[in-house]
Amino acid sequence: MKVKVAAVQYAFKNIEHPSQFVEQVTQYVELAALHQPQFLLFPELSSAQLLSIAKKEPYEAIRELDSYTGLYVDLFGGLSKKHGMHIIGGSHVTKNEQGDYVNRAYLFYPDGTYAFQDKIHLTPSEKHPWQLAAGQELKVFETEYTKIAILTCYDIEFPELSRQVMQQGATIIFCPSSTEQKQGMYRVRRCAQARAIENQLYVVETGTLGEMSNVVNMENSTAWAGVFSPCDTHFPIGGVVAEGIEHQDMIIVGEIDLKLIEDVRVSGSVPLIQDRRHDLYTVEFKS
Repeated sequence: MKVKVAAVQYAFKNIEHPSQFVEQVTQYVELAALHQPQFLLFPELSSAQLLSIAKKEPYEAIRELDSYTGLYVDLFGGLSKKHGMHIIGGSHVTKNEQGDYVNRAYLFYPDGTYAFQDKIHLTPSEKHPWQLAAGQELKVFETEYTKIAILTCYDIEFPELSRQVMQQGATIIFCPSSTEQKQGMYRVRRCAQARAIENQLYVVETGTLGEMSNVVNMENSTAWAGVFSPCDTHFPIGGVVAEGIEHQDMIIVGEIDLKLIEDVRVSGSVPLIQDRRHDLYTVEFKS
């Protein structure tokens, strides 16, 4: 089965009213919808653009985002239903059921429902000054096309997570990210490519770009989206299905063949999944 995946290289800019965020997100979705993708990925913390409205210190500002959770969910949920596509709405900081603030990535289904994955590994800025709580559960999501997983930015740099979701049947990992420096952008990108190769699946990754001069810790960001595949027969030689232009406001679209994932895991030139040495090592998760 072939499906189309799209990703937004989201351009940050200071705004003065939430309606400007709604307008920008809507424009991206409507542009992507022209290509009729089944999945559309937004970057990590795309909703952080709303922080440019309230000029507060980082600890207070990041918690301010939770006041926009209703707007965020209604916006992406409505657009997903309107256009009949799965939208991974990047991530959004919200208060969880225990009263902790988490970096939560949302998956919006075409029927208007949604699910979420909390970021498991937190960066230094998320630990301090934001003081967010780390996610405690790794999920795999059912869709009408295939099983997918969402690993947010830093999470893609820990191979145990990707290996686990592959073992649970995921054939696509979506990686919303947000990085300030090129080193971080390349680190996420290279790890995304490695995860696609070693787990024989697709990884779709994107990030934010541009400037928000009055938002501490998010003044600058840089992005380079990509759709990555295994490096094997019938896949692109370099394992890149589609990619954007570095640090440019745009949408990328790539067509991926899920049947090829089944084939490469059974009869690829290097059967990575089959050749694991279970007699020597394993990846074990606590319940």
